[in-house]
Amino acid sequence: FFQIYQQTMNHFRNVLPGRVVDIHYESLVQNPEKVMKGVVEKLLKLQWEPAILKFHTQSRVVQTNSMTQVRKEIYSSSVGDWRKYETQLEPMKKELEYQLAKTY
Repeated sequence: FFQIYQQTMNHFRNVLPGRVVDIHYESLVQNPEKVMKGVVEKLLKLQWEPAILKFHTQSRVVQTNSMTQVRKEIYSSSVGDWRKYETQLEPMKKELEYQLAKTY
């Protein structure tokens, strides 16, 4: 699965140079303004608006599977949740580390 993900992302990086951004969840939840401001100003070339951080207060209709999450502030309570399953994920973790070492 990870190899397919990498191939897909590499395709879009080649087709859309400078338009694909990797955002690490931990970075986003630790410093949402810095991460989001970078995307808005550098990638989208738009002016930063502080209201962007208040997306959860919007009353507009949301028709996606994540509609309940859209109404919540960015939260960090899920950071590290994968550790609950670390033993079961160990084989996959080793393979991912190997794949990442080859890539980066």
